Amino acid sequence: MSLLLAADSTVVIDSIPVKKKYREDGTVRVAEFSMKMERKTCNYLIRARLDGYEDGFLPLSIDGNEGGLWMMDDPLELRKIRQVDIDEVVVKATKVKMYYRGDTIVYDATAFQLPDGSMLDDLIRQMPDVTMNDAGEIFVNGRKIDELQLGSRSFMRGNSKVMLENLPYYTVKNIKVYEQDTDLNRAMNAQVEDKKFVMDVNLKSEYQRGYIANAEVAGGTEERWLGRAFLLSFTPKTRYTLLANSNNVNESRHIGSTDHWSPDAVPKSLQTTHSVASEIDYQSADKNVQENLNVDFTSTRNEGEMNKRSELFLSGSPLQIMHQNSLTKENRLKVGNRFKYIKPQNFMFESDVALNYKAYSGSSLMLTEQYVGTLTTRQRNNGFNDGKTWTTNVYARIQPNLKNIEKWGQNFRFTAHLDYMSDENQHAQRFHVKDFVNPSSTDSYNSNDYSIRKIAVRTPIWYAVSRNMNFMDIEVAPSYSREKAYDWLYHPDTLMLSSQLDMLQAITDRANSYNSELQNYGGNIMFHFSRNQMLHRSTNILPEMKVNFLDFYVELKPMYERLHYRRGQLDTLATRKTLRFNPWLDIKLYVKQDYFRPVSIRISYYESNSPLMNQIDFRDDATPLVVRLGNPNLKPWFAQTFISAEYKDIRTPRHNFTLSAEYSYIYNNVSQSVSFNPATGVYTYRPENIHGIYDVKAKAGVFYTLDSDRYWTVENSFDGNFTHWLDHVMLANETESRVNAVNTLTLHDGAYIQYNKGALNVRATGDVKWRHSEGKMRDFETLNAIDFKYGLSARYTIPVLKTTVSADGNMYSRRGYGSADLNTNDFVLNASISQPFLKGKLIARIKGFDLLHQLSSTQYEVNAQGRTETWYRSLPHYIMIHMVYHFNKNPKRK
Repeated sequence: MSLLLAADSTVVIDSIPVKKKYREDGTVRVAEFSMKMERKTCNYLIRARLDGYEDGFLPLSIDGNEGGLWMMDDPLELRKIRQVDIDEVVVKATKVKMYYRGDTIVYDATAFQLPDGSMLDDLIRQMPDVTMNDAGEIFVNGRKIDELQLGSRSFMRGNSKVMLENLPYYTVKNIKVYEQDTDLNRAMNAQVEDKKFVMDVNLKSEYQRGYIANAEVAGGTEERWLGRAFLLSFTPKTRYTLLANSNNVNESRHIGSTDHWSPDAVPKSLQTTHSVASEIDYQSADKNVQENLNVDFTSTRNEGEMNKRSELFLSGSPLQIMHQNSLTKENRLKVGNRFKYIKPQNFMFESDVALNYKAYSGSSLMLTEQYVGTLTTRQRNNGFNDGKTWTTNVYARIQPNLKNIEKWGQNFRFTAHLDYMSDENQHAQRFHVKDFVNPSSTDSYNSNDYSIRKIAVRTPIWYAVSRNMNFMDIEVAPSYSREKAYDWLYHPDTLMLSSQLDMLQAITDRANSYNSELQNYGGNIMFHFSRNQMLHRSTNILPEMKVNFLDFYVELKPMYERLHYRRGQLDTLATRKTLRFNPWLDIKLYVKQDYFRPVSIRISYYESNSPLMNQIDFRDDATPLVVRLGNPNLKPWFAQTFISAEYKDIRTPRHNFTLSAEYSYIYNNVSQSVSFNPATGVYTYRPENIHGIYDVKAKAGVFYTLDSDRYWTVENSFDGNFTHWLDHVMLANETESRVNAVNTLTLHDGAYIQYNKGALNVRATGDVKWRHSEGKMRDFETLNAIDFKYGLSARYTIPVLKTTVSADGNMYSRRGYGSADLNTNDFVLNASISQPFLKGKLIARIKGFDLLHQLSSTQYEVNAQGRTETWYRSLPHYIMIHMVYHFNKNPKRK
């Protein structure tokens, strides 16, 4: 038995238990069923299936205004199938792509038609109500997925991009989206922590044993190349993963992903990457013993080029233009081991040990020019750095489930965290500064020896009691940390006599070298109360559903800080005692007790300490044209008030609606005041307190299917943001800073309409963002900037040949920028063609990115001190030929 929507035959409940009653001769006399349904007005179809009989349907109309129990008195009769010999007939059934099974959304992967060679990310991008960004973050009905899983298990420690880009689409049976109970809740037999919102990828049975592998090689114009391999092996309890990647194409976007080709999303450097990673994951049949070992090595080389235009809102409109070239190299090694043992309803132990090592080096060349009407100063500097970083993290948690006292459940947990970090760096810079106001030039050379070592220990003790749907817990987490750091600045160019006995002392800039030790004693005390509500009780159709209704938190953070700081003639000991108060409240309501129409509200107040270092009275003028000061009068804390609300309506898979708003107010924020001297071109920075910054955001989104077959879909997302930004600005010829306010209104709307039927997919998109800035300061010029784009993408697989052709073209336009070079129209055209061989195991593909060579990377920012427009060198246009081979091996069935 199944329940379907009458409008489009969407499956609402795919399996309804049936109770059979038999005659004395053993034949079925009658079959009875019952189900509990949502109280809403809707038309349904009840479908009955039985081997040897035709499907039977019975319409069912529900009036949501009527309460009580609905009963059906008329029987649903089935007719036997008559066997008639006819000529061969081919019948193709239309599969349902998406349906609800209780509170779980199920996507049938076999109902989607994708070209040979498609990966998991191609499938997810086609799923209704699902969006995904370049970082691999997935959103379902606007809600972010906490974890992408494989067979209800974590994969590569939550690195979703590995699975998205390497798991072949043809291996997937279905994808489920649901709230998953945590191991801790299972061990404690209570909901002591929030469930995870997961997307669970389930493989077809033939791919759940043996191994799956693929390999790809590619080469193209502009000296672009790529090579990668992936291996996934299964046994009933153990999973092995190995992957390798080597390329100079720092690009993971796909042709057809038109939402991610905007100029500000283009990679900001040319990167060459070599990486290898592996994972061994063991899980017992009852999931009570879990072991995971992960090793990851990555080597990168980045070449960057940047042009920046910065304009301060000061008298005389000082302007800074900067050009920079850089080269960085980095080698990273990560090793992690995670173990978990669970005794259901009784005990849980888990541990996590991670070791990270990073070695890095780099060089840069930068040219900066200052203008106040005309060119005042020019600075050229080049530098290099070399360093290494070690971090170690050890985590262990023991949690027994204490015996219940009367009807109260008890839980206890002890956790230990140990973190260690060491960073050593040597860097050097050579400066050449030319003054055009008072014609002169200077040269200087800086060499820094920098080191920081930090150790932190935290031991939270947690106790909780629960009864019925109420849950209360308290956590006391004492902590201690110690951070030792030094930065010695040398000037080798000042060494005049090679016969000096102590050359290091002679070249040391003591005024700009420091040695510090910071110790923190404190922790936090957390009280939490949670109240759940029951949407419905357990039935044969749906499980008991308890949902979070109210969460109230109060956090107290006592802290004692002790800083010993030495710099030049300064030798000081600063201490600070603080107590911070952070409460927040989460409320979730359901309109008419409907799980698919939640209303979420959050109210929070957050206090935090500003760095104690900001209150030290020091002066740093190591860098030409820049002076940095401390501020002993700085207030030691800042606070933020945050309010948000969200409403969703996702009752039917054909359309959904989301509406949200949030408000944030910041008090005692720490910002850097700036003083500019047009005669010397020197900027002086000093931390200052401001309060009164606020931000208001609103967002609305709608997804709609235009036809009953769901070939046509439309989605529109609108968001608005108003920011009242304050900053300290020191005007020319004035000694006291004043607060400048800039109000910026940003309006954005993005929409698409898509036609998707079989092998044809066509999508038209449009997007516009308008930014309007007004300042309260004199001579402030109102700024208006607008970015807009429109485009079309298409993909089609030719029948029989199975040749897939993809293309997308988008026009990106910018207006209102201060630099005329940025007010451009860029038409970006991409195309690809692929052909499968060897029954789809071998894929040959040709890709062309940015065929007209129009793409660039540009960012635009406005705050109360000024506006900044930045251009980055991006990956050049290129054409690549790819060869991809997929293969798998499965053990023979016994």
